[in-house]
Amino acid sequence: EFRRVLFRSLTSELGDFKQLAKFVNEARRMWIAILGPDVNSSFVWFTIDGDNVRFGLDGVKNLGTGASEFIVKERQERGPYENTLDFLVRTKGTVNRKAVESLIKAGAFDCFEPDRTVLLNSLEWEMNKASSEKLRFAERQCDMFGAAEDKPKPAAVKFDTHELLAYEKAAFGFYFSSHPLEPYRAEYEALGLSTIVQIETMRDGHKASLG
Repeated sequence: EFRRVLFRSLTSELGDFKQLAKFVNEARRMWIAILGPDVNSSFVWFTIDGDNVRFGLDGVKNLGTGASEFIVKERQERGPYENTLDFLVRTKGTVNRKAVESLIKAGAFDCFEPDRTVLLNSLEWEMNKASSEKLRFAERQCDMFGAAEDKPKPAAVKFDTHELLAYEKAAFGFYFSSHPLEPYRAEYEALGLSTIVQIETMRDGHKASLG
C-alpha cells in the first residue's frame, strides 16, 4: 500500500525535481527500490514494477510529456527498441538530440550499452545513420560480408562514480543513484548535522546545525 501511495506522490511531483528527490530518498529509506528510467520498461509516469517503483520518462529533463508519450506508444505498437539506432530511427522528428542525451545520462539506454560515455561519444554517428538510409544500408552490407566500415570509433572512456553522478544530476536535477558525500555518511551523521530536507520540516525556533 505504501508503494502505491509513494507511486502517486512521485507521479504528482513530476517536473518538481526538488520534491522528486525528497520522495526518492524517502523510498530508499523505507527499502523500496526506485528503478531508473528505461526506454523499454518505463512509461510516461512512475509505475509499480513488481516490488519496486519504475521511474517515469516524463521525469527526465529535456524530454517532455509529448516525447515521452510517443516513445511509449511506439514501443507498444511496434515492439521494444532493439538498440540505440533503432530508437533514433523510430523516434526521429519527435525526440531531439538534447532529449536523447538526457535519456542516456539518466541510464535509459543502459539496456543497450551500460557505459554512458560510450553512448554519448557515439551519438553523433548514430544520429547521422538514423537520418540516412544510405548509411544504414552500407552498414548492413558491411555487417553481412564482415567488412570493416570506415567510421569514427567512439572513445571507450570508462566513467567513474563522480562522472556518473554528474550525468544523473544533469538528467534528473538531483543525484539519483547515490550522492557525492555518500562515502562520508558515517562521519557526517556523527557530527549530528541536519540535511536541507530536515530543516525544511522544522518548526520556527528549532536549533539545527547545517553541513
